[in-house]
Amino acid sequence: MRAIANKFWIFKSIVMIFLITMLFACKSDLKTYNNLISADSIPDIMARDLELIKSDSGLVRAKLNCPLMYRFEGDKPYIEFPEGLTAIFYGKDEQIETTLRADYGIRYEKERKLIARGNVIVVNLSKNEELHTEELIWDQRKKLIFSDVEIKIIRKNDVLYGSGLTSDEQFDEYEIINPHGEVEIEEKKEK
Repeated sequence: MRAIANKFWIFKSIVMIFLITMLFACKSDLKTYNNLISADSIPDIMARDLELIKSDSGLVRAKLNCPLMYRFEGDKPYIEFPEGLTAIFYGKDEQIETTLRADYGIRYEKERKLIARGNVIVVNLSKNEELHTEELIWDQRKKLIFSDVEIKIIRKNDVLYGSGLTSDEQFDEYEIINPHGEVEIEEKKEK
């Protein structure tokens, strides 16, 4: 009888250890689950196939198109474009001056900064130039565009490379960091 009682006690102890282990495991999973669905990770606004238009005095100045947008509120509000974005910037008479495309984007609202990543292409139509890079930052407060990663600028007769760039918002004037590439130089004809 004592042998049966010992076996029952051992069995009961094993069952209790198993139940306690399961209880703590469930708490751990619950903690992980709560972290995954925390308020910071759920967008306050979500929009699909969105087109935003910025105008001034009745004239369209910019358009932003994106397949998916998330907006997060809070202390550091931001807008995320996880499936990419296309921005079109207009000049006088609503003529397209510059376009920007990227696979991903995020805009920090308080800082007024847009970070574009992945196959970033900026086209300046008036100068017929294209900028290609993997990351580009647009600081709207400073009215600057810059990149700290490899860049390639395609112009009419040449291609320039560099390890970064700083530019005005319209991509009219820029400075390339560590420039290299072949540049065609026009010779002046003597009279």
